[in-house]
Amino acid sequence: HLLGFQTSLIDPDGTMYSAGGAPGQGGVLLRRGPDGVIERVAAGFESIDGMEWTPDGAIFLTDGIHLKRVTLDGTIETLGGGPITQTRWGAALMGVTTDGSGGAFVADFAGGRVLDVGRRSGVAIEYVSNFPWSPTGVGRDADGHIVLEHLGMPWSMLGSAQVGPYLRVRRLGLKGRVQTLTVLWGTRTGIVAVTIAIMAAAVI
Repeated sequence: HLLGFQTSLIDPDGTMYSAGGAPGQGGVLLRRGPDGVIERVAAGFESIDGMEWTPDGAIFLTDGIHLKRVTLDGTIETLGGGPITQTRWGAALMGVTTDGSGGAFVADFAGGRVLDVGRRSGVAIEYVSNFPWSPTGVGRDADGHIVLEHLGMPWSMLGSAQVGPYLRVRRLGLKGRVQTLTVLWGTRTGIVAVTIAIMAAAVI
C-alpha cells in the first residue's frame, strides 16, 4: 500500500511514486498508475524521506544516511561514494533537489547543513545552519536556493510543544547572500512567556 504522510512524486500522466513497506521489513519504492494498479519499483531501502526527479527522468531519494538515484526500471545507484552523513538523535538526510546537471542538493538534518552531491564528483558543504536550526528541505530556482529549516534535535521537542520558533525559511543567493524570509512561532509561545514572567515576578 501507499503510506500516508510519505514523500511522493507524480509524473505528467498521473503516475505516483511513493515510499511503502511495513515497519521493520525495509522500505520499498512503489508506483501507482492512473488505473490504480500498484507495483514495486525497487526495494531494500532503510528510510525514504525525500524524493525528486532528475533531469533524465530517474528519481533522487534520500535513504537514511545515503543519497540514491533510482531509475524507473529499478536500478539503484548510491551517490557520494557511500554514506554522506551520520545518524544523530535518530535523524539523517531529508529533502533533496536536483542541481540540474546530474547531481543534487540534500538537506542533512542530522548534520545541520545542505550538501552538494555531484553524481561523479564528491560531496561539498553548500550551507551550514546556525544553532538551533537544521535543514529539512531544499529547493532551487534561478536566484539560488530556498532552505526549509526546523529546530534541530533535541530542540525540536519545543517545536512539537508549539513553544518558541519552530520553522524558518531562508534564501541562499547566487553570490553567497543569506536572507531569512520567514520564521514561524508556536501558538503556545505567548502563554508560556507570560507564565514564566509571572513566576519570576513571584520569586522576586
